[in-house]
Amino acid sequence: MSSVSSPASVWSLFQDKPFRGMWSSSFGYFTSNAMVAMAAAWMMVEFNASSFVIALVQTAVFLPMFVLALPAGVLADTTDRRRLLLITLFVQALGVSVLSVILMANAAGTAAVLFFTLVFGCCTAVMSPAWNSMVGEMRPREEVRIVILW
Repeated sequence: MSSVSSPASVWSLFQDKPFRGMWSSSFGYFTSNAMVAMAAAWMMVEFNASSFVIALVQTAVFLPMFVLALPAGVLADTTDRRRLLLITLFVQALGVSVLSVILMANAAGTAAVLFFTLVFGCCTAVMSPAWNSMVGEMRPREEVRIVILW
């Protein structure tokens, strides 16, 4: 038997304002990432790209997670996580801004969309371990375990 009392419910964790902010930010960020991936694939369809090039969008989104998972984990453990998050979010915001300007100027092609999608995938891959470990540091392990088991 554990002497640590667990929260009454999963929702009691969200009474903690920083924890609630981190989870809601996480929901917004990863939902936006999914929307960007879908929009990039749609742009490839609009460019009349081949099915192979359209499939490369998903590769550009998920290959960085496969390749950078271990180095990103080490980076998250050896650097200031907050700074790492800020840098990756800044790079991603800058990339979104540049891609938006290029798209509005009708100067973007399949290569530009694939390149920026790869950059966004790399940013997500680098920041995910830091993001996930920060959530674990905000609340005691016993409380967070309730959320995972729920």
